[in-house]
Amino acid sequence: MDLNYGAWDNVEFSTIMYIKNLSSYQKILNNLFEKNNQYSNVNSFYFKNFALTTFFAQIFTTFEYNLTTICDKIQECNHEKFYLKDIKGSNDLDKAKTYILKTVGVDISTYENWAQLKNLQQVRHCIVHNHCIYPKDAPFKKMLEESEGIIFNSTNDNRDIFSMNDNKFNTQFIQLIRSFFDKLYKDVYSHYNVQIK
Repeated sequence: MDLNYGAWDNVEFSTIMYIKNLSSYQKILNNLFEKNNQYSNVNSFYFKNFALTTFFAQIFTTFEYNLTTICDKIQECNHEKFYLKDIKGSNDLDKAKTYILKTVGVDISTYENWAQLKNLQQVRHCIVHNHCIYPKDAPFKKMLEESEGIIFNSTNDNRDIFSMNDNKFNTQFIQLIRSFFDKLYKDVYSHYNVQIK
């Protein structure tokens, strides 16, 4: 199989730019919520939480998009007869895991940060579909409790709600994505016996 390295350069460059842009957005959010800013008063708690959780959801959505783009590029380079959309599964993360394993033999579920990414996927769903409300026994609860920048409240019906009060959680997520993509590119390139520049 030939690797069109120029095509991969475009995908890798796109991912690198995505991560750099996230860092820029993160700086904007940090500046927005500095103590002397007009949005820093107590009444802005909901605005701040909304901005930070929306940013997190956007980071995750774009992460999934970049992962599916990598799968598309694998299909193109391998001239595969099947596509990511042909893989059965309930979400893009699991479909990409299966596709990458079947096509290039890289098992991303063995990556050190895979379990954390799966938990973060559930956090994203919780934000988008449940307004940050989750059951007390949610599998990602322990991860949230161990994270910085998260505030918890309980409801009367055996559920909890979380809020983000600073950008530390998103900062940790961006670092996780960076290490995930670094490893994935190395593994995919090694499948094609191509040295990374």
